[in-house]
Amino acid sequence: MGVVNSPDGALLPERGVLLHIGPHKTGTTALQSSFAESSDDLAALGVAVTPSKLQRVGAGAVTQRTLGGMQHGTYPKARVWRQLQKSVRRASDRKVVVSSELFSDATDAQIPAIIDGLGADRVRVLVTVRPLEKLLPSTWQQAIKNGAPPTYENWINRVLRGPDGANLSKTARKFWSRHDHARLVERWAAVVGIDNVAVLVVDESNPANLLHDVEQLIGVPRGSLRPGVSRNRSLTAPEAEAVRRAYLVLGGDAMDRQLAQRWMHRGAVINLIDSRKPPADEPRLVTPAAQVLRAREIGAQIRERLVASGVRIVGDPDSLVPTSTPPDVTFVEPTDVADDVVAELLAGLYRAAEVDLASVRAQPATSLSSRAMLSEVRRRAVSRVRRQEPRETPPDLVESSADPDA
Repeated sequence: MGVVNSPDGALLPERGVLLHIGPHKTGTTALQSSFAESSDDLAALGVAVTPSKLQRVGAGAVTQRTLGGMQHGTYPKARVWRQLQKSVRRASDRKVVVSSELFSDATDAQIPAIIDGLGADRVRVLVTVRPLEKLLPSTWQQAIKNGAPPTYENWINRVLRGPDGANLSKTARKFWSRHDHARLVERWAAVVGIDNVAVLVVDESNPANLLHDVEQLIGVPRGSLRPGVSRNRSLTAPEAEAVRRAYLVLGGDAMDRQLAQRWMHRGAVINLIDSRKPPADEPRLVTPAAQVLRAREIGAQIRERLVASGVRIVGDPDSLVPTSTPPDVTFVEPTDVADDVVAELLAGLYRAAEVDLASVRAQPATSLSSRAMLSEVRRRAVSRVRRQEPRETPPDLVESSADPDA
């Protein structure tokens, strides 16, 4: 195990920077909402929490761009990364918390720049981990929310070729760059040192322990972190299928895909999650036994490498490979989608489109062609979703993961 860097047993020394890098779907939303909810209380204890948007966009700015400053992805605002650095430097007399799962997307070349930007002598890295079999359905659902159209069966079978599998798809490579947790830890430890990295195994049986463990790592009293408000509920199986089909029918060409992702992700999906309460008996997404066992096989290998790495591990690493009997189920694609699911998707889609249309209408008259184009795309989008006419998946969408949160 690594050497603890502060006398009270915490990971974070005085004036240290806790850099929580995720990865995705490992309690990041719960932690980040708790940090935001508890920021005033933490400030009274000498711990500064950088603003949520600054963390998210700043992390995206540095990980989705080349180090030379060229735009590479959907986060072109490098100035926000500089603002995040300034925010951390201004709190040089306090402990600081920075949390974004987008940091887990950093390349080997970007990691030193991130550490140097936040203060190489101050940064301690926290990695949260969960069992692979728990990450698979939630990761696929996030991909569906953001526009990746493969069925769960197709997606999971690609991913479960493993981190070293041959001919991995783009989606599978992205998954393993985040969720080969041992490799993720090794890459960051190579820059900050083994003693400055901690791995927190999320306790699936008691979610409250996540906050208590982080309190200990930061070095604040128990109860300092309050649960935050989360709107990130899982989709039911029929909801996920409805979203997947909507993306399929909306994504016929480049312009359609861009607008579909914008209106679906920012409007339709959020409205569905916020406005609809699924019936208790509505089917949830379940992973069949064969895929669960394969995930455990890969997870056991990752766990052994984590334990052997020498980093500090908080929690029980054995829990990363559950021993319960997997469910005796098969892959079933829902065929019936409730009317209220479609209605909520349509309502959210329309509202998101109206925001863009209002912006276009406010432009000078010379932009009328843009307004007409946007109106026509909206008309076609709503018409297609109402008809629910599935069509062949465009080849360039099959392997795509449309969002850094996917």
